[in-house]
Amino acid sequence: MTYDVVVPTVGRPSLARTLAGLAAGDGPLPGRVIVVDDRRDAAEPLNVDVAALWRERTIVIRGGG
Repeated sequence: MTYDVVVPTVGRPSLARTLAGLAAGDGPLPGRVIVVDDRRDAAEPLNVDVAALWRERTIVIRGGG
């Protein structure tokens, strides 16, 4: 079984806690973790801090909110 995780965000501090909680879970790893940046008019790229185990699996895409 494979699955992906999609996390929509507007850049709140809870994003780091959400990703840390996912990384601490038991069971099979997701194929990808897709973080959807829904901030409006963001001048800077979204800073996403993920566990080392997940770095190769995590992508950030703009959603446009």
